[in-house]
Amino acid sequence: MNTSANSLAPGDPNMSATGSGRVKVSLGPGRSLMDWIRLTHANPNLSGVNGRFLEVTYEELMKHNKKDDAWICLKGRVYNVTPYMDYHPGGVDELLKGVGKDATDLFNQVHKWVNFESMLEKCLIGKVVGPAVQVRKSSFPVPRIPFIKKLQRTDTATSEDVPDISDETSPKPAVSLKGPCNGSQQSCATYYLVLKGILSRISSCKKYLNALNTSGIAGNQSLSFRPSAMFPRFLPRWGWLWKGRSLPSVLSPCYEWFQDDSTVTITIQSMGDAIIEEDKVVADLSGKTLRIRIRLSKYFYFFHVELQDNVYSSYNVQVKCKLKCLEIQLVKEKNCVSWSSLGSFLADHNKLVPLKNAESFSRSCTLVNKDSVTHDITLFSLALPQGSYMWVPIGHHVTLEHDVKGMRISRSYTPVIPALKADEEASDGKTVHLMIKIYPDGALTPLLKALEIGDKVDMKDTEGDFELSTLQRCQNLILLAAGTGFTPMVRLLHWGIFVARQININLMTFNKTVRDIIWKEELDRLQEQHNRLRVQHILSEPDDSWEGARGRVRSELLEPLLPEDIRQSDSLLVCICGPLPFTKAAVKCLEDLQCPSTSVHAFLG
Repeated sequence: MNTSANSLAPGDPNMSATGSGRVKVSLGPGRSLMDWIRLTHANPNLSGVNGRFLEVTYEELMKHNKKDDAWICLKGRVYNVTPYMDYHPGGVDELLKGVGKDATDLFNQVHKWVNFESMLEKCLIGKVVGPAVQVRKSSFPVPRIPFIKKLQRTDTATSEDVPDISDETSPKPAVSLKGPCNGSQQSCATYYLVLKGILSRISSCKKYLNALNTSGIAGNQSLSFRPSAMFPRFLPRWGWLWKGRSLPSVLSPCYEWFQDDSTVTITIQSMGDAIIEEDKVVADLSGKTLRIRIRLSKYFYFFHVELQDNVYSSYNVQVKCKLKCLEIQLVKEKNCVSWSSLGSFLADHNKLVPLKNAESFSRSCTLVNKDSVTHDITLFSLALPQGSYMWVPIGHHVTLEHDVKGMRISRSYTPVIPALKADEEASDGKTVHLMIKIYPDGALTPLLKALEIGDKVDMKDTEGDFELSTLQRCQNLILLAAGTGFTPMVRLLHWGIFVARQININLMTFNKTVRDIIWKEELDRLQEQHNRLRVQHILSEPDDSWEGARGRVRSELLEPLLPEDIRQSDSLLVCICGPLPFTKAAVKCLEDLQCPSTSVHAFLG
């Protein structure tokens, strides 16, 4: 399974958000988030260093590792978290796991979405200093570039047809590709991108790569290679240059741009096995600044540029999965004006960053609709800015941020669809629907409840690790949801009913009373319409009129869903979401029923 009973702790990497905003442990009186905000306002200096900004060595940091003397390092900054101990939603023991050391990785695993800079601003001691981190050398050998000339070929071309790119004295090309390519030049441009992708990973050709960069095909620059009859047949097979070698599974994409009188088109091409998918793309255009984030396996690829000239905020985003490429078409504000370059590339441009290290981008969204779902749950519809597109993968979440008495408060929520209907999943990447439980004494949800149509709230990029491939091999889907743990199940349900069309689905919801059941009428109606779906509601505090199952999650309830043939099948998937005690109890029941660990995914948060 993605998690086990022993690993179901707040630090589990398979964590996802459920939209409840609930705490992990019961905090004492006067220890809520709002109480912490009041404390920081009443005591502006909680750091214990009288407002000084210190340089802290790792040796000094390690000394402060006790409950009554607790320092922690997060992203290079050192905080005194001693006064925060009793306010930590995960409990004292969880916070103590990170004190006296750099806890950045642990923090990112648990709640990367939390704005700790704002939460712990009054606890800031200084920055950590010390010896540089030692970087382990690569474990795979770097191939020497001359081996390209020794490859076996089935065509009649000779080795002289391939420029010796290891030789700086190699003749310069006989062809010049200027601006947008067409015809055979288009093919040459494609091969240039492929060649550049290979060269960028071979340390022995840095100087030649610089030559490519300075004499590339963008704008009025010419392309530095000599075309030949051999190129069209040789380069499409570039992938086998490293076949069988220990090279990275994800290669940084290559990109190119073209223009005509009215448009500028940017094409980003995946160079490895990773496929660019629509719901893994986030694009933001603000003024002339264009930021694109693409998820490729366990990495994010960033394309970030300050465009040379103004474009309209409405543009076209097209993913071509079979070609493994993304195409962005921008419309120039000044028609018939030729750009000499795409613009100025920004700091994080053309970088491949591990998921856990990527910084999340925030954009201001507009509330366009708000509907009551139950007595304490509201469905919010938020429109992204005109220049933004964001498709949220199934099982992933977004983070909302808002100012609360001068402090930035963040909460993560799993997007849903507004109704369980066949046509509801289609998304233009412009609107996000969130089902949120309102807590009267909560720090953020009362403010969300008070929002009026047209009001703004900040939303960060999507996060999560649930893979659609997990669903695609599933034939028996079991969904166990407690309270607002139902939110990740909404799109799983829709996919199983209206997309897969062959999956058997069992949904089991756990609530206190009937009025707490989310979309009860819609679920009952779906069950009547689709014989592959079975829905059961279990209540822990029902009234005397309730005729359904009662109590909490237990093996006797789950056993009928898991006959031996299904339990031992590779096509079984059990998804669990709810408060942490519920999730742990459900996982324990599945273990007792000998359900394979590889068949379970627990959404935590």
